Amino acid sequence: MKVIQRWSAPALLLLLSASFSNGQSGNVVPSIENDVLRIALSISDASLTVLDKRIKLEWGQQVRPGFRIAAEGVRVSPTSLSATVLGG
Repeated sequence: MKVIQRWSAPALLLLLSASFSNGQSGNVVPSIENDVLRIALSISDASLTVLDKRIKLEWGQQVRPGFRIAAEGVRVSPTSLSATVLGG
């Protein structure tokens, strides 16, 4: 018997790798990505940025002033990214 696996879009999201990279202003930006998407979290305003690498389309979340990420609340693993949001 031959087993055939099909990969769907949700399965692609499971194949993410997490990392910290340097942002435009030199600050550290936690992110998670795969071959198709990159999701980055801004420490300064708690916003998310999603980049579709296939078509080079970037979506940036509109935020309300007063929110930020607690540096000690950032958790990055090979398959997930989470953070504690302060403010509001």
